[in-house]
Amino acid sequence: MHLLGLWLHLAIAAPPCDGDGDGALAVNCGGDDCDDRAADAFPGAPDLAADGRDQDCDGVPDDGPAIADADGDGWAAALDPDDADATTWPGAAEVLDGVDNDGDGAIDEGTAAADDDGDGWSEQGGDCDDANPTVHPSAVDLPGDGRDQDCDGALAGEGVDDDGDGALASAGDCAPDDGRVGPGRVEAPNGVDDDCDGQIDELTPWADDDADGFSERDGDCHDGDPDVHPGAPERRNGVDDDCDGAIDEGTTLGDADGDGWTVVQGDCDDATPEVFVGAEETANGRDDDCDGDVDEGLSDRDGDGWRVEDGDCDDEDGWVHPQGHETCDGRDNDCDGDVDAGCTAEAPTPSEQRARALTSTSGYGPLAVAAAWVGQRRRRMRR
Repeated sequence: MHLLGLWLHLAIAAPPCDGDGDGALAVNCGGDDCDDRAADAFPGAPDLAADGRDQDCDGVPDDGPAIADADGDGWAAALDPDDADATTWPGAAEVLDGVDNDGDGAIDEGTAAADDDGDGWSEQGGDCDDANPTVHPSAVDLPGDGRDQDCDGALAGEGVDDDGDGALASAGDCAPDDGRVGPGRVEAPNGVDDDCDGQIDELTPWADDDADGFSERDGDCHDGDPDVHPGAPERRNGVDDDCDGAIDEGTTLGDADGDGWTVVQGDCDDATPEVFVGAEETANGRDDDCDGDVDEGLSDRDGDGWRVEDGDCDDEDGWVHPQGHETCDGRDNDCDGDVDAGCTAEAPTPSEQRARALTSTSGYGPLAVAAAWVGQRRRRMRR
C-alpha cells in the first residue's frame, strides 16, 4: 500500500514531459527542451534576433538568423553570403562566373577556370587532372605508369587520341570518337555525360542534384537540400521550404497578411493587413494597433452622444455637437463652421454653466445633460 501510494503521488505530481506541445521533451524528463512553456523554443528552432530569448536552446540568446530573403533564393539574409544575388547561398553549386556562389571564401573553385591543385594550371588552361599537382601541360610524362602527366592526350610512348580532345579512352575518355566529351569537360544541360564522371547534366538547372524529385528547372529553389522543393511542408526555420517565394508562411514566424509583422512579433490578427503593432486605431470595433484596447481614443469623451468621427467639433464640451443650439457665446455650438450664426442672446443659466464646466474638464456627459435640463426647466418656470 505504501508503494502504491508513493506511485500515485509521483504520477499526480510529475509535470508533463512536453508541456508546450512543440514535440521536444522537457529537461526533467530526460529531454533537451530548454523552455517547456514556450512552443517556439526547442533545439533546432530559429533563434530570433533582439528578443533576449534562446529559442534554439544552444545556450546563447539572439544568435539566430534573420527572416528576410531579399534575393528569393530560399535562404534568410543572416545565412546567405550575398542576399542580393539569387545564385549565391551556402552550398550552392560553384559556377564559372567570378562569384563565390557557395559562400566558402573561394571563387570558382571546382570549375574549369580554377587551379584546384595549385600547380599553376587550370582545366581551362589545359590541366587534364586538376586534382593532381604533378599533372599539367608543362609536366614530364613518365613512361610505363599509365598516366598522361603532360596532358597531351597520349601516354608516354603509347596510345592515340582519335577525337583530338586531349584524352585517351584508357585515361577515361567515355566517348573517344567525340571531341566534345572527355574527362574535365564542363557539364552542359544536353542529356550527355560531358565530363565522363558517370553522371548526366549534374549541377545544371536540368538535373535533380538533391534527388527530391525536382530540378531547378522544375522550380526547386534550393537543389542542394532534399527537404526544399515545390510542395514541401513549410517549417519554422527561416527557409522557403515550398519554394513559393514566402518564408515560414502558415507558422508563427510567417507574415500571412503581408503587413510586415508576424504573430511572434505581436501581430494580433495575421489575416488582416490593416491590423499590426502600431497601426492607426480607427472606429471599427477591433484592436487595430494590437495594444489590447479596442477603438481607444475614439470614444464620446463629453457624453453628448456625438464623437469626433460623427462631426463633434469639440468633444470636450457637451454643449457643442452637430445638433447643438447656437447661442451667442463666441462658440460654434452646432459645429456648422460658423460661430454664433443665428444665435440667441440668452446666456446660459448658472446650472447650465456648471454643466458646461463639468463636460469641459472631466467629460461626465450624462451629468452635464441632466444639469442643463434642470436649468432649462427653471428658466421656463420663471417665465
